[in-house]
Amino acid sequence: MATPETTELLKEQQVENFTFKNTSLTEKKLMVDVLNTDDSNSNISTIDVTYLDREGKEITTVSSYIGNTIKPHESKKLVVTTDEDLSNVYSIKYTINR
Repeated sequence: MATPETTELLKEQQVENFTFKNTSLTEKKLMVDVLNTDDSNSNISTIDVTYLDREGKEITTVSSYIGNTIKPHESKKLVVTTDEDLSNVYSIKYTINR
């Protein structure tokens, strides 16, 4: 069951033409589905994942590769691991690098 502390972390996010949903976070690993909501192929170099604490301060940022192209309305699983302790993450910010 989602608590007020995890609601922000687990909510669906729209960044450009991508929807980030079905977020799962452990102390060292993030898994999230990335859906291309556009009607054309979308090219991506990397996705920067910035983990923020309750005050909005950055805990760490990790660049991750999901594949060069995501087809229209296709979803891919983004898996990001880090050596940082993610137990105090309150929210996540995604940045698309093309």
